[in-house]
Amino acid sequence: MGNNGPINSTLMALGLTDVPISFLYSETGVTIGMVHYMLPYAILPLFAAMKDIEPQLTLAGRGLGAGPFSTFVHVFLPLTVPATLATATLVFVYSLGFYVTPAIIGGGRVVMVSQYISVSVLETLQWGVASMLSITLLVSVLLIAIAGQYTKRKLLP
Repeated sequence: MGNNGPINSTLMALGLTDVPISFLYSETGVTIGMVHYMLPYAILPLFAAMKDIEPQLTLAGRGLGAGPFSTFVHVFLPLTVPATLATATLVFVYSLGFYVTPAIIGGGRVVMVSQYISVSVLETLQWGVASMLSITLLVSVLLIAIAGQYTKRKLLP
């Protein structure tokens, strides 16, 4: 993510930029780092769910006259909805607790909610702020879980 890193080298080789873009100590860098870290937590459960789908189901869709895209949308994709919702919830909850990666890549300039709670409790002794942020995190997780259950009921028969 540095000035001579692979991202900047690729961008400059493709002619998309003339000067290196600073990804370190920025929100963009933290986002790239978090996505890079969380990608296995998203890919592995989805891959396992997709691997367990019987190939005969998609072949049946194709045999009944559906095209490849229609088969994907109407047969394959609905079968992955539970795994997709579970994966999205898992990645969301893990991302809420990110502490080390944003601290290193963000260099203290990009503060995540978990870091702000820690600073509020341990350094500035603003326990009211820390409790408010903690309750906000709890409510957001509960809302995401409820929305996931609602979506699952609506999408699945």
